[in-house]
Amino acid sequence: MDCWFGKLVTKLLTISAEITVDDLIQELGVEAEADPEKDKKSVERLVEWLEYANVIEIDENKKVRPKQDLILAPEEMQETAIETTKKEEKQLQKIFKTEVSISFLVQVTPQTKKEEIKKIFKTIKEAIREDEIQ
Repeated sequence: MDCWFGKLVTKLLTISAEITVDDLIQELGVEAEADPEKDKKSVERLVEWLEYANVIEIDENKKVRPKQDLILAPEEMQETAIETTKKEEKQLQKIFKTEVSISFLVQVTPQTKKEEIKKIFKTIKEAIREDEIQ
């Protein structure tokens, strides 16, 4: 299946021969950036559609298995893994994005020379660059 949810289901069922319906709903919700409470019914409908379309089968224990041959070729697995990693990185960046406020006390008087002010700002700029590198 060449759509976002098809690729995700294929990846999940390639990695693990079976997963639970709840895990599949959660994974699809995360991928769709859906609100867990508001959008749960929509994601459940998507899982129902995947079963109806004979992409997956759900047993009486709520385990999901592929109904079609969903095994990815090694190069497709690598591409999918790279795409997933990039998306996860972006999500983590959103979650952990923080703003840092740094205050410097610089006393400038009418007697302060222009070169001294430039030196102060150069020192601050270098300190910020060193912090970005670490």
